[in-house]
Amino acid sequence: MKKYPVSKLISFDGSVERNQEPLVPHRNAFPSAMMSLGVLMGLSHDTSLIERHRRTWRMDHDHNLHIGISGEAFRFMFDTAEYFQFPMSVGVAPVRDCFSAIGLQCELYAIKTVDGIDGVFTDEDELKHLVLKSLCDGFPVLLMGHKKIERVILAIGYENYGDTLIAWTFSSGNDIPNKCFSPQDCQYISKWYQDIGAVSLVSERANRPKAEVLIDIYRRALIRNERFLRNQRSAPYGVDINYYDNWINGLRDESFWAANITGFPYIYPEIFDLAERRIYGAEFLQRAGDLLCTDKLMQAVHAGNEIHSLMWQIHSIVNEAENGNTALRDWVVRKKIVETLNRCRTLDGITADCITDALL
Repeated sequence: MKKYPVSKLISFDGSVERNQEPLVPHRNAFPSAMMSLGVLMGLSHDTSLIERHRRTWRMDHDHNLHIGISGEAFRFMFDTAEYFQFPMSVGVAPVRDCFSAIGLQCELYAIKTVDGIDGVFTDEDELKHLVLKSLCDGFPVLLMGHKKIERVILAIGYENYGDTLIAWTFSSGNDIPNKCFSPQDCQYISKWYQDIGAVSLVSERANRPKAEVLIDIYRRALIRNERFLRNQRSAPYGVDINYYDNWINGLRDESFWAANITGFPYIYPEIFDLAERRIYGAEFLQRAGDLLCTDKLMQAVHAGNEIHSLMWQIHSIVNEAENGNTALRDWVVRKKIVETLNRCRTLDGITADCITDALL
C-alpha cells in the first residue's frame, strides 16, 4: 500500500450550535451522519424552533431531509435499512440522492457489487488506501458498518499511519452522540477497518442544489417511500413481512405476558422510534408538497403527525413512573394498544395513497 504521513487531521469551519434549545432526538444513524457531514462541508445548520411536549425544541431540517430521502422515516426499527447490505432494485440510489440533496458528489465503494457503486474493495489494505487518500487530500470520509449497518463513522483524520481513525460515530438509537459535532466529541478508533461494508468519499464543499434538481430527488424518494409503507420488497428480499402484524401478535401472545416480564417489551423503544420516524417524515412530505406545488400530500402530513401523537398516548398508558410494566399484563390495556397500532397501519396506508396521488 502507498505510504502516507504518520497522521492527518482535516480542517473545517462548520459548527452545530449547542447553547440554544435542544435539538430534536436523532436516533437514526445515517441521517444524523449526513446532517453532520453537510455542516462539515460548509452548509449552515438548518434548524427552526417548534413546541412539543410542553417544551421548545429545534427541529433539524437537514436531518429530516436525509431521513426522508433515505426512506428511514417510513420504516420501522426492526426493518433494517439496506443501503449497501442487500441488492436493491434501485441500488445505492438512496445514498447518492442524500449526497446530491445537499449538493455533494460522492464516490461509493463497497465490499461487494451493488448497482450504482464506483468500485469494490476486497481487503483491509484497499479500504485503508481509499480512506487515507481522501483524508490526505483534505476531505472527510463516511464509512458504514457491514454486520451492523446502523453504525456510521464520519472520519476527519487518522494517527499511527492509519491504524487509528479520528472520527465521530453514529449508531441506531444513540441520540446524544448522534448530535455531537465538535472536535472534543471525536473518538480515536482502532481497528476501524473491521466490519466496514461501504465507504463514501467526497471531494468538494457542499452547495444547495437548484429546485429542479431537488424535485427529481424528491420524486425518486417518494416512489421508494410508497413502497416501504406498503411493505413491498423486490425479489432479492424474499417474502414480504407485515411489521404491524408481528408487533400486534406479540401483544396478543398471552403465554408471553403470563411469564415474568422485565422492562417494557413491544413498547420501548418501539413507540418512540415510530413516533420520531413518522413526524420527521411528515415534515419531509410537507416540504415535498411545497416543492412539487401540490396539496395532495397534506393528508399524509397529518397522518404522520397523528401517528406521533398516538405513540405518545401509548406512552401515557404504560408510563413507568406510574404503573410499571404491570399495566401491560392486562389484556384490556394491550387491546387498546393493538387498536392504536391498527390505526397507525391505516394511517401509513393513507400516506402511501397520498404519495401515489401526488406522483400522478
